[in-house]
Amino acid sequence: MSTEEALPLRRMISEKQLLKIVPASRASIRRWVVEGIFPKPATIGPSRVAWFLDEIADWQGTVSDVRSKRSLASFSALVHETRGRTNER
Repeated sequence: MSTEEALPLRRMISEKQLLKIVPASRASIRRWVVEGIFPKPATIGPSRVAWFLDEIADWQGTVSDVRSKRSLASFSALVHETRGRTNER
């Protein structure tokens, strides 16, 4: 079995690429990571991190769910509900 068959590849994106996708500041993203409401980056070098694109897509789905409910209270509840799921990865 080749490596390609054994391991499905997940696309990773840099912080610069992330900031083009997510309209938030670096500080907000870092705060959200600490609060457990945004996916944690993976360290890929001494001073280099990257995010898995599928995890960002999952987070966007959470935001879309909240947007459809049009309620900040729902967002807060959903954040607390999904906090563990985001940190499990």
